[in-house]
Amino acid sequence: MRRLFLLTVLLVLPQFASAANTTVWELQNQQKIEGWNMNNLTEVSLLKEGLVVTTQTEGQLIKPTDISHSVDTVAISYISLTGGKGMFLWRPPHFTGSQVFQVPIVFDRSQTTQRMVLDLSNIPEWDPQSDRMGFVIGANSQVVLQRVEFTGPSFVDYIVYPLKTFFKFDQIRPYSVNFLWGPLMTYRADQLASLFAVPPPNGDSWNWMFYSMFAAGGLLIFWARKQGKSQMVTIVVAVACSIWILYDVRMGAEMMSYAKKDLKTWWSKPIELRQYRDRGSFTAFTQMIKPYLEGEDYYVFMASRGWPFQGAMRYEQYPALPVAPDNAENVRTWVVYDKPGVTLDTDNRITLENGNAISPPGEILFNYARGAFVFRTFPQQEPAAE
Repeated sequence: MRRLFLLTVLLVLPQFASAANTTVWELQNQQKIEGWNMNNLTEVSLLKEGLVVTTQTEGQLIKPTDISHSVDTVAISYISLTGGKGMFLWRPPHFTGSQVFQVPIVFDRSQTTQRMVLDLSNIPEWDPQSDRMGFVIGANSQVVLQRVEFTGPSFVDYIVYPLKTFFKFDQIRPYSVNFLWGPLMTYRADQLASLFAVPPPNGDSWNWMFYSMFAAGGLLIFWARKQGKSQMVTIVVAVACSIWILYDVRMGAEMMSYAKKDLKTWWSKPIELRQYRDRGSFTAFTQMIKPYLEGEDYYVFMASRGWPFQGAMRYEQYPALPVAPDNAENVRTWVVYDKPGVTLDTDNRITLENGNAISPPGEILFNYARGAFVFRTFPQQEPAAE
């Protein structure tokens, strides 16, 4: 019996672990339209390909819902020969009457099936337990709705991904000097992959769980001391110290990850291949061009953006100072970085993307990469004496 139980667990658990919670509205190969309420739509018909909505005026297509699990994403499969705009809408439980919340959507024009995925996890008003959901279809549109999928994390996702995210570290960035994000939680693979894509990151904090455990531990210690259970007090204190050590280990590992990346992308590479944190190869570039700026009081500097390049150039090339192209009179050396559209024209002048020449003729002294070089103008010819 024990072997049979273990075999059953081994067969069932992988499927259970990988399965997300999904509710599907299937609209292809259906025999009749059920449960949909239509308002102000010109024509709605059911074909093998799906539910065909054709409308000359803006209208609604709404369905009562009964989704019992959490939902983060709504995926809409459709075909639209016309394309068009619309809304995805729902009515949260606390809304009354005809109140709904809606987010804009766009149906791309195509003759093949398209799949639109709405990430609703960051919308506070989103509630999968809403009693109705549906669509607003824009005027002069034709859309074939084929399938709507409501997907949320599975039970195992709520365990696995928070643990993975605990040891997911941000890169070192300018804001790291003031604060770090700390241990976070995510619940899906895409959330984990894009965790630090935008500040603040799209994740919940682990701290609330540990604070709850500390609060519960404090109450447990109070109760145990009243009951004279000193062993229980020892266990609670040991667990609290273990969590403290775990935090310390995580913080140390995050700091070491910065050093490891610097070693891999900077210190172990030849200078022409070095990449430094969020600045790419710019720091290596500034070191390689120093010989060309020695003895120069000023140089013209052009880059794809101001931060962090302007400040770094002032620091790295001091006492030579950068000036803008508008102030280039009597400045002979030009430094260009990360401007792929800036080239030399047939007269050997620096030319912008729009074709306007902005420098006197000269030559490239050092060519680092496309759009990154050091340029020096030719000596100006003195006018002939009459």
